[in-house]
Formats: sequence, structure tokens, C-alpha cells
Amino acid sequence: MSKIICDVCGTSYPETATQCPICGCVRPSDISAVVGTHDDDALRSAGSYTHVKGGRFSKSNVKKRTYSVSGTDEAAAEFVEKSDSGKGIGEEKGLIIAVCALLLAIIAAVIYIALNLFAPGGDVNITDGDKNGNNTTITQQYPCTDITLSKGTITFAEIDASELLSVTLEPSNTTDSVTFVSADPAVATVTKDGLVTAVGKGETTITVTCGEKTAVCTVICNIEQEEEPVNPPEPVIEFKFNTPYKSGDKWDATLKVGNFWRAYRGEIPADEITWSSANPDVAKVEDGLVTAVSSGRTEIKAVYKDVEYVCIVRCTKPATAETETTQPDQ
Repeated sequence: MSKIICDVCGTSYPETATQCPICGCVRPSDISAVVGTHDDDALRSAGSYTHVKGGRFSKSNVKKRTYSVSGTDEAAAEFVEKSDSGKGIGEEKGLIIAVCALLLAIIAAVIYIALNLFAPGGDVNITDGDKNGNNTTITQQYPCTDITLSKGTITFAEIDASELLSVTLEPSNTTDSVTFVSADPAVATVTKDGLVTAVGKGETTITVTCGEKTAVCTVICNIEQEEEPVNPPEPVIEFKFNTPYKSGDKWDATLKVGNFWRAYRGEIPADEITWSSANPDVAKVEDGLVTAVSSGRTEIKAVYKDVEYVCIVRCTKPATAETETTQPDQ
């Protein structure tokens, strides 16, 4: 029985079959059948390659192609594709790519670890544990080594003027906190961010602290403050004459009938004082001049800027029968 050699897997099968029973490859129309033989010459004449176990795609297959050369009877040129004894070319390329990718990943990991451990710019959390599984996270500390202020002296010329006192720390990623303190807040105040504001005339200092380092800025407030005018005390009415004493808010005076006295003398203009007598029949008053009319008791009132001043006037008869109108000593 004639057989066909599969061009793909090298399996021999009857010529009556239309495809290879092993790989399913369809039988080519131009392939020759081999009748009852498996020698090399028959295989060469039946196919375009030397059959080896495994067929066309076997790693150990040696493929031959014969090209016709003009003027000769036999093939004069052969192209031989040698196989790799271990791995195919595609597999070698894939392996090289995988190794390169692994090396790149290792290099990137080393750079990342080095930047976090040795380069400034951030804290590194280190986890420390014991045999019982208790872990403690330790934050890397960067103590402050130096403080530089933007200004050593700040001068203000008016109240509420302000200026920001900038601070440069070494190292820049120090974990120590910064504080600002004014020695005299009545002269100048400072916020937690370093904003200095003038409050009053004088000189003070702003102390900046970071860890164990300190720096000082002098603040001078040359503020010309207008002195508020000192107003003289408001004049008040005091009953000056024949006034032996003052009882509470009232003055008390005694006047003989027929006599008169000026109850007030001072800096207040007379026309700004309003005078009145509770009983003009006992004593009358005009522009501050009080006259005793008859024996008895009455009140003389003076009003200045809505403030009342009261003096009790006691009028008595003279000791002699003849009454002389005289003005008491002033």
C-alpha cells in the first residue's frame, strides 16, 4: 500500500486519507506517495526535505531545498538551516528580555532604598520588634543644627505696622519645631509664623528657637505718639462766703437780715449759672448775690451744665434794735 509522509509532523499514513491522523494537517495535492518503502532516497523524492522524527517543526530537523541552476543537470546549491542543540532562537530572546527586566527591577529597588535612607527630604520609619511579635515604629530624627534669620533688626515707624521674620533652618528637613517669642508684647508682638507687629513705642527682642538652637531679632518701634491734651478739671461751684461748713452735698450758711453776700466767685462765667431761691421772702438771689430778707430758712440753688449746687441759708434778726445793712467780710 502506498503511503504519504506528513509534511508537518513526519507521520506516514495511507494515501487514501485526506489528512494526517496525528496533527490533522491536510494532504498537499502535489505530494508524492511512497510505495512500501521508507528509505532515504524514497523520502527525498516524496518530499522537499529529509525526514527525521518529529516532522518539519522538530528542533532536530534539517531542511534542504534544491534550486535549479541553468546549464546543469543536478542541484548545485543547498541551503541548510542548522538547529540549536538546546533552545530555539525565540526562546533565547525571551530569556534575555526576562533577565534584563529583572536586573532593571533590582536596580530601581536599590536606588529607591538608597534615596530614602541616605538622601535628605523626609523621615524614615523603622520597625523594631521583639520575639513576642510586638512591633514599635521608630521615626528617624533630624535635629536642628543652625538658624538663620532674614533680618537681625526690624524698625517700625507707626503702630500696627508689621513684617514677616523669615527663618532658614539647617538641615531643611529638621524634625524640631520652631517657636517665636516676644520679650515685650507691649512694644511688639509675634505670631507662631513669625509675623512681627508694632504695638507701642520702645525696643524689644524676638527670640526664635528650634530644638537646642536660638536666634534673636531686635525690634525698634520709633513711634511718635501724640500726647493727649490734659484738660483742666471741670470748674465747680463752691459757696465761698459765710459758709462755715458743708454737710453732705449741701452747703450751710448763716446771714443776718438786711445783710447780703456773693455766694460764688470763680472761673465760671456768671451768665452760665442759673440762680434761684426756694423762698425769696426769706432770702433772695440775683447773679449770685444773696440778700437776707427776713428771719427763717431757705435754699439757694445754682445750676451749671445740668448740675445742681444747693446752699442752705439761715437768716437771723440782728442783735441790736437798729439794723444796719452791711456786707460780711469776704
